[in-house]
Amino acid sequence: MSWTKCQILTTFAAIDAITHILETFNIEGIEIKELNKSKINRSSVADDVRLIFYLPNEDVNLEVLNKIQKKLAKLENYHINIGSAHLSTERISDDWMTAWEKNYQPIKISERLMVVPTWEKMPHQNDDSIIIELDPGLAFGTGSHASTILSLQALEKYVDKGQTIIDVGSGSGILSIAALLLGAKDVLAIDQDKQAVKSSQKNASLNGVDHLLTVQQGNLLADVTRQVDLIVANIIAEVILLLIDDAYKRLKLNGYFIISGIIERKQSLVRESLQKASFEVVETIERDGWLCIIAQK
Repeated sequence: MSWTKCQILTTFAAIDAITHILETFNIEGIEIKELNKSKINRSSVADDVRLIFYLPNEDVNLEVLNKIQKKLAKLENYHINIGSAHLSTERISDDWMTAWEKNYQPIKISERLMVVPTWEKMPHQNDDSIIIELDPGLAFGTGSHASTILSLQALEKYVDKGQTIIDVGSGSGILSIAALLLGAKDVLAIDQDKQAVKSSQKNASLNGVDHLLTVQQGNLLADVTRQVDLIVANIIAEVILLLIDDAYKRLKLNGYFIISGIIERKQSLVRESLQKASFEVVETIERDGWLCIIAQK
């Protein structure tokens, strides 16, 4: 199958609204990438993020793209800052999926943790090694991004046997699966993307932990009432800020809040919000310009 890569330049404030618009066109598996403003054109300085999704070529035509663009423009009527809302497309070669799979190799996260794509031969395991078998499909989270690696390393350090955990913005389910393989009692995985929900369920089954994982489509912690031992969220700083107060309420005393996907210039803002909510920052780890902060209630 031939594919088209579609990208929308926009702002953090418009992510939820634009995601909703794309869902009306049955578009799922949307990846969010924060822009490095020092590398983008001055004309698009208002844009903070790039939304990326892939469509089969037969589903891409000028009429559909124009309809999406018109709906994006209408968001301004609701006083939503959409930035440039520039929509661009790029045809991907017919062998794109095959090439992607070829380039997605096993990833060594730590001395114990390794992520292995389903099409690769399983490596030899030591007694204490943990192998996460993964087929991300179109959902976010292969284990190769720095923020995901940091999240996995933090989970390895802070997950104890018998803990209850919530994974917010679960994507492919990689963090939920890691937590369960590390000994968690059960995990609730939440993502607003239907494709992510399906992907998490599939990958949990591949790793034999589907009976311990509950996956639900939802908006952050809005519909959660239970209290847990640990909450992990590998998303972006602006979304994390919306999550902090609810995370504090949903954590048991001394529970950990692991947050990743934070760039250096947003660190102070996130730390201040954590402290305002009465969290104590116990550790910060960094990789390739990305930060993971571990806070405790």
